Amino acid sequence: RPRSRPKLMGAVKRIVATTKEYVESLKFCMRSGEVVAHGKEETPDQKEMKYACFYLEEEELLQEVEQLMDRDAPPDTLGVEILLRTSKRDLTICGAAKSRSPANVVRNCSKAPAGRQIRGLVFASHELVGYRHQ
Repeated sequence: RPRSRPKLMGAVKRIVATTKEYVESLKFCMRSGEVVAHGKEETPDQKEMKYACFYLEEEELLQEVEQLMDRDAPPDTLGVEILLRTSKRDLTICGAAKSRSPANVVRNCSKAPAGRQIRGLVFASHELVGYRHQ
């Protein structure tokens, strides 16, 4: 009899992002209770801040992250746009600068190998250079 492989449980439960002109922060809230935060710390007086929150299903795995980075952006931002690809859907987080189509843009992508999932990101300055995986 063929054995059924156990289903992988998604490590990331919720993704929370803040944006203004650019993506300011990105948090992965894990099923374990751990929070993996990237970018700026939130402060209570942030005007014009927009929030995005995505809940991932139990068997939904974060598999790929793509960053659209403006080389002219402030170094403490995380890009013009971040695209998160899960095993079930694509999630997009955009700053207001996306509507201007910045000229000095670079696309960076990190993809987990088959059977693995992304649990955190690695940035050098504000450029996506890698990820933590399970």
